[in-house]
Amino acid sequence: MKLRWRTAFVGAALALGACSGPAATSRPASHPHPVHAGGRRVGSVRCATVWDPTRGAISDGRVVFDGDRITAMGPAGSTPPTGEDVDLRPLFCMPGLVDAHTHLTSYAREEATDTMDRRREEATRNALLTVRAGVTSVRDLGGEEGVDLWLRARIGAGAVPGPRMQCAGSQIGADGPVGGPSAARMAVDAHVEAGFDVIKLFATGGAHDPIPLLTPAEIAAATEEAHARGARVAVHAITAAGIDASIAAHVDSIEHAQELTPEQAGAMAAAGITLVPTFYILRYYIEDAEHLGFTPEHVADLHRMVDRLVVPFEARFPAILATGVKVALGSDAFMALHGKNARELGYMVRAGMTPLQALRAATLSAAALLGWDGKVGTVVPGAYADVVAMPGDPRKDIAAVEHVEVVVKGGEVVRDDRR
Repeated sequence: MKLRWRTAFVGAALALGACSGPAATSRPASHPHPVHAGGRRVGSVRCATVWDPTRGAISDGRVVFDGDRITAMGPAGSTPPTGEDVDLRPLFCMPGLVDAHTHLTSYAREEATDTMDRRREEATRNALLTVRAGVTSVRDLGGEEGVDLWLRARIGAGAVPGPRMQCAGSQIGADGPVGGPSAARMAVDAHVEAGFDVIKLFATGGAHDPIPLLTPAEIAAATEEAHARGARVAVHAITAAGIDASIAAHVDSIEHAQELTPEQAGAMAAAGITLVPTFYILRYYIEDAEHLGFTPEHVADLHRMVDRLVVPFEARFPAILATGVKVALGSDAFMALHGKNARELGYMVRAGMTPLQALRAATLSAAALLGWDGKVGTVVPGAYADVVAMPGDPRKDIAAVEHVEVVVKGGEVVRDDRR
């Protein structure tokens, strides 16, 4: 990543980003590649409760694997184990989380003079922190200089642990209009040819300076080209005008959307556009300001942005939810937020979601946004063998997802705090 990105992000205080993927082309609608993190392979897990977003909860349940796939899920008494059966009782088990907005190549106090080795080392660490937090699949929204592609290739080869990834590459429009609709189409084509599977557009600047960036015509052209090439489109949009342009273009998701109205949310619902609200990220910067090197003046500015944009957005959120708009988890993990992805769920609940709605946003809805529904974010047969276990029941207290003790990804144990 370029230092310019970090400066712009801090000034805007909303995600610019990082994204990773192998050079080989993979499309969001295709099945995710199995990723082995080099952990202990197991045949099944038994839990006090197994919860799935489509099938509900099973008491004393078992999830059975064949390699990296799930073959059965049901009551332990009628679901025979295979291979090494790991007894996780009394823990609560659920699918691996799916985070639809991460930035794995970002790290705190990044400098333009950092070596490629340093950038790769930080990205590798971020991937490990993310998967150990129970996030087994991500949509990583932006990246430069090849660190993203390198990271996803390493994860895919089983050389380093990390989540399955979809990637956006460099973000189109972050520097302003790209030169018209034809240039927007060319930019999309270049991304697709490079092997990226999601296109990240900037309709507006960040919260600090939410000026228009891409024109509505450029957003529409880029989206049409991306869809024709089999890629999905995520749009960074803060203002009502940016949101309107994104809806008119029929993008796949709108990120942040602090000025979103219930009327616009209704239009998103009708168009099948998913909202990724990222409530926590600005507050995270305030909480971790000393570590991030933010000045008191910058922290005061962040407080003002939260009061001006986020708090009113949260107040409107129950009315937004009532429209039926799809909502997916997006932590916007940037700088040193990696591994704390699940904190976003608590803020989604605080804004008006029930814990079950938030859990579905982090599994079913996010998986569908990635085009991986039925493959991740679920523990049904045919899905990837991703299970996370925790002492508490997040259906009762969503904060339980922040205290994961066991993570199984692709049938391999990548975290087990009991051992």
